[in-house]
Amino acid sequence: MSRPPQDPHSVAALVGGVTVWIWSVVLILTRVPRGELITSGPYALVRHPLYTGAALLVLPWAGFLLDTWLGALIGVVLYLGSRLFAPEEEEELSETFGARWHEYRRTVKIPWL
Repeated sequence: MSRPPQDPHSVAALVGGVTVWIWSVVLILTRVPRGELITSGPYALVRHPLYTGAALLVLPWAGFLLDTWLGALIGVVLYLGSRLFAPEEEEELSETFGARWHEYRRTVKIPWL
């Protein structure tokens, strides 16, 4: 039994999602220990690219490539869970970075995502 050819859109979304996720991890590992607020790269687009990339790009599209909707379901649950914890994380960032955090929040390209 042969598998159908992989959907190029799913492959592109998965590659994009993995790239955003890895880029976010590298920024966290290199800048957070130095006490820096990350505002560049994927963080210029959304405030939580690590969560967003995994929940909306990596998990769902990996699932589609494996011919299952389970990845999309898990992605939605992960995204909703991250939205529950985001306010607490953002309060901590506000306390740590003050005006710089509020300026960043104002300038991020897609604040609702």
